[in-house]
Amino acid sequence: KFNDVHDNNKMNTKCLIPSNQKERINSLFQLEAELQSAWFSLVFYPVEGQAFETAKENLIHTLQRVDTAVSATPGPWFLHVPEGHPTVVDIQFVATMERLVASVCKFS
Repeated sequence: KFNDVHDNNKMNTKCLIPSNQKERINSLFQLEAELQSAWFSLVFYPVEGQAFETAKENLIHTLQRVDTAVSATPGPWFLHVPEGHPTVVDIQFVATMERLVASVCKFS
């Protein structure tokens, strides 16, 4: 995933896609996909009883992993870059979190 994006967009991408953090970027993209899956399982597949509780616990656990990942850097972003700005990973997570929060407000 990372190499396709990085190699095809060499102009103006150094600030959004730090090439020295490929493994972390791919790991965070995987975590974002897991977050979407956990969220979809809770919101879009109505369940009751223990199945609902399991889906809810899975979403909470995944959100805790997201919190741990973003807390691993000194600033507010998922990747540490010397210039201290967001990267493509942060943009991806913002989009997911906006949808997640909107659905929580709707379905709560």
